[in-house]
Amino acid sequence: MLLGWNHKAPEIIRTLDQHFTKGSEITVFAELDDLDEKIEVLKTQLSNQTLKLEKGNIRNKVQLSRLITSENYQHVILLCYSDTLDMQGADALTLITLIQLRMIEKEAGRNFTIVSEMLDNRNRSLAEVTHADDFIISSNLISMVMAQLACNIKLKKIFDEFLTPGGSDIFMRPVTNYISIDKPVNFYTLAASALKKNQTAIGYRIASLANNPEKRYGVMLAPCKEDLIQFASGDKVIVIADLKEMV
Repeated sequence: MLLGWNHKAPEIIRTLDQHFTKGSEITVFAELDDLDEKIEVLKTQLSNQTLKLEKGNIRNKVQLSRLITSENYQHVILLCYSDTLDMQGADALTLITLIQLRMIEKEAGRNFTIVSEMLDNRNRSLAEVTHADDFIISSNLISMVMAQLACNIKLKKIFDEFLTPGGSDIFMRPVTNYISIDKPVNFYTLAASALKKNQTAIGYRIASLANNPEKRYGVMLAPCKEDLIQFASGDKVIVIADLKEMV
């Protein structure tokens, strides 16, 4: 489900279509005067997913709850109304909607991931109380990519690999797919196990720290390979792999 709308939404939907399996569905829930026409044009550009529109106010908890509880949504993308609101107004609406989503999730006993766009990085600390699964500070992300390319144009091949369909991607997989968790292991052992599956391990996530910003939400990238780590059920390994190699 995609909540909200701005000029980036059509490209996001087209890109998702290239990654989705056939038969997937995305629902847009937003409120804009000319949205019906935009959705109809987008439908003709998709091959793997069906697209439908539900018009309504994303801050309205009754409307949101009705929509979410009537369908089995697994993932929610929340976009800022950056085309029609100023930065702080758009982020404020996003924060309200995030709080509503978490309340609905708890009351309905549902479980879905939330990826939310924010415009001002200074608002991120406020948004963390909603325990969203990820925040995309869109302008910062673009700036960081451009800065890296300006310093080293050879990185373009790497970005092309990760950001275009058909290449390798970054996945988080259960640690129990790679090792036994009955005793501590070092990252060498984890990397060797991933390599046997034609995957490259680049880090891990400790589930018990998922809500701790001071511990980077449990995410450790490029860890010291010699350190012993006691993994637990629910922990993840972060790997680079081709989707066809994932098992």
